[in-house]
Amino acid sequence: MARPRKYRTPEECKAANRAKNKRHYQKNKSEISAQRRNIYQTRRLKSNTGTSEKSPPQDSTSPTHPHLEVNNRTPEGLGYWCCRTKTVYARFKRLVHEDTRQYCNQIYDLYKIKHNKDIINDAIICISWFQTSMRRYHAEVLQLAGVGEESLRVSECAKSIDDLVHWLEEILCAAMVNGDELYRLHAQRQLAYQM
Repeated sequence: MARPRKYRTPEECKAANRAKNKRHYQKNKSEISAQRRNIYQTRRLKSNTGTSEKSPPQDSTSPTHPHLEVNNRTPEGLGYWCCRTKTVYARFKRLVHEDTRQYCNQIYDLYKIKHNKDIINDAIICISWFQTSMRRYHAEVLQLAGVGEESLRVSECAKSIDDLVHWLEEILCAAMVNGDELYRLHAQRQLAYQM
């Protein structure tokens, strides 16, 4: 006698397969992620090997720092870290619409309308990701090339991000201490981003 059917409909069978796949993924999540990461990186490096002597193709709409050039893009090479810097800096510029002072002013205006300090804090958290990445890239470039042309270019990019974080932190501190004082400082153009 045959064993009884466990699943009677195709939907039940699909649901059981989904549950089985989910259990397998949860059990082997770290190995699967490592395999996917390796596959992604090898595909990415393979697609970039044809342009290893040239700078990467640039999107005409994405702003980049003009002096960051890429010579090689292997993860251990200087060109790779310069390329990462260029990419992150371009994303940062798109986020702030090319003008960090205007971005700061927009955050201040949102705070003034909604009287919510979380608006400023969320902006700081968002920009902090860029700041952390740039610090890492700068450290890698310093490690590979020392103090020189490349590290100065990376530090130029990092400076505008650092400035924005400092300006936003100043606004947040003033808002936490006394909102009226923040309004007065802004009206008298005494906030750091206004100078």
